[in-house]
Amino acid sequence: MNIIVKIKKVFLSKLLTGLSHLERNHITVKKDTVLFISDSHDTLEGNLKCIAEQIDTSQYHVFQITRTSRQKERSFKEMHQLIRQVMSCSYIFLDDLSDLVTMADLTNQQEVIQLWHGPGAFKRFGYSRVVSKEIPAYRISKGYRKTTLATVSSSSIRSDYAEAFHIEEDKVVALGVPRCDALLDDAHKVAVKEKLYCMYPQLKEKKIILLAPTCRGEHLSNMYYDFSCIDFKQLYNAFKQDYILVIKWHGFVQYNIQRGVLKAPDFSSYSDFILDLSDYPDINDLLICTDLLITDYSSTIFDYVLLNKPVIYYTPDLNDYLSHDRGFYYDFSQYVYGQVAKDMETLITCIKQADLCEDKRASFIHQFMEACDGKSTQRICDYVFKH
Repeated sequence: MNIIVKIKKVFLSKLLTGLSHLERNHITVKKDTVLFISDSHDTLEGNLKCIAEQIDTSQYHVFQITRTSRQKERSFKEMHQLIRQVMSCSYIFLDDLSDLVTMADLTNQQEVIQLWHGPGAFKRFGYSRVVSKEIPAYRISKGYRKTTLATVSSSSIRSDYAEAFHIEEDKVVALGVPRCDALLDDAHKVAVKEKLYCMYPQLKEKKIILLAPTCRGEHLSNMYYDFSCIDFKQLYNAFKQDYILVIKWHGFVQYNIQRGVLKAPDFSSYSDFILDLSDYPDINDLLICTDLLITDYSSTIFDYVLLNKPVIYYTPDLNDYLSHDRGFYYDFSQYVYGQVAKDMETLITCIKQADLCEDKRASFIHQFMEACDGKSTQRICDYVFKH
């Protein structure tokens, strides 16, 4: 980012923060008002959407503030108006850090409920990055500390989130993850399959392998995946009769493919076997239809474990990946509940075996996902509004 742009952003942030302090006594917190804030979608999605749909609108006035992405700039006037709205609401639901909440002068009459955007405890964030000496404290947003309640997917990771948000552990409660409820809802899964089969009829004809690796790189502009580590011709020859291979590149990788920074593999020779659905918005829909997942260091593993289907960790660059401190909360081995392959020959063998690895799976669920039982949305609403 250009240094002048950085200075301008810091100046505007401090100015808006100062204004919110000056205006605090002139803004009343309105009773029974609920605000949802999303900085990654133009409509509510995931955890926020689940909670919003559950709220009784005859009792609560519900508002939302959204934008397509953090890269979409807001004017000073718009930011000022939105901060005033934040300062007037009783309940504020987030699924990530919000600069509006960071700059707003909140009172003890207001609750900031952090649902976070995914289950488990994977890569360190917030103040956990200070504890691990990854970055200095002054670079961490004070907005994390405004959380009055954080909900997590398992009691064993409460301390990790308390550390990340720099709050007391009793403010972190294992109530589950709302968007994971759908993964345990049989009717929802049937509807998703029908929708996808209608959109892509070829998926109904064969079993589905989903390839969904994470990205590499340090910044959005250089995020990549080493496509050469996968021999798609070998996969085609081995599995074309019985399987469809669905590709879901990480969002940052897909972004760089679309703007020409990365060149994706040419799948035209395998059109009857490979289907690239990287632009499909909800990976959980794809997980529901999948028979076997191939991933690596992706947080998708937390959602997928609830579906009780095989996963293969394809990690040809494991040593190199881990030699750069990736900031995992736990040793990578604790995130593994399936077979691990480091070369194509092993990968093909693992696909044929499709081993569920039951013991590892049970241990993983106990550590990271024990509170996800299909009732998280209702439990969180009861806790927040009736506790």
